[in-house]
Amino acid sequence: MQAWIEDCESNHALCRLPPSAAPWLPTRLLDVGDPNMSAHPRIVETKSMPAGNVVYAALSHMWGDVYTAPPLQTMQYNYSTLQQSISPDRLPLNFLNALGTCLSLGIQYIWIDSLCIIQDSEEDWRREAETMHMVYKNARVTIVA
Repeated sequence: MQAWIEDCESNHALCRLPPSAAPWLPTRLLDVGDPNMSAHPRIVETKSMPAGNVVYAALSHMWGDVYTAPPLQTMQYNYSTLQQSISPDRLPLNFLNALGTCLSLGIQYIWIDSLCIIQDSEEDWRREAETMHMVYKNARVTIVA
């Protein structure tokens, strides 16, 4: 995958942003942690990230049956907890696989809609939905599950 990504960025003009483009980041990303799980994944606000070229992946996925087995979601009541740490056993397998893919590609951050948008905040959902096209456009890679 890494070779395909590098080939795409090197040889396809449409796959790379112009050098003068200011880096665009979503409001929130999921820090994938580390391969040994000594640092668990957690939600980070990008406004607090150091300036520079932050690389992230995006996950495009089916939520499945949201009534009987919804994925972990960021809500107003659990937002601060998810900013501290997310135990991997709370994440569905497709999220864990996406985090593993990021780690193997050397990508520290991923955008996952159910975690990076506060699901029970109409204001947050509306604001973030308006920029969703930018999330995918500016991701280094989109993982589809």
